[in-house]
Amino acid sequence: MSTLNVSNITDGTTTVGTEFVVNGSAKAWCSFNQKTPEILDSINTSSLTDSSQGKGDLNWTSAMSNRLYTAPSQSIYVSSSTAYCVTLCDAETYQNRTVSKWYFRNVYSSSSSTSFFDPDMGQVTITGDLA
Repeated sequence: MSTLNVSNITDGTTTVGTEFVVNGSAKAWCSFNQKTPEILDSINTSSLTDSSQGKGDLNWTSAMSNRLYTAPSQSIYVSSSTAYCVTLCDAETYQNRTVSKWYFRNVYSSSSSTSFFDPDMGQVTITGDLA
């Protein structure tokens, strides 16, 4: 394997330090269907586990350096007849994430009910340092 060692990258107009590219890039991301369950597309994601209705975890192929990485996420659910709110959230309160596993919960809330649900599409992006 070859190693490229540079301090800046340029497109001919703008120059940026490689520390911003290396440290500011997503280290993993995943788009998944929890109903099936299946990974639709991803980088650095080895598997999806569907634990129960609206609950699961994603495993990273290459581990993070610590468990303090960020995990902005969203789930997509559409209804033409019902006002609702959906949330794909980090389950850190219930299960401690590890350097190689992120636990999540999907919650559906309308004016009449709140429950866990399996979305057609959930998405998460992981930022932090790889081990």
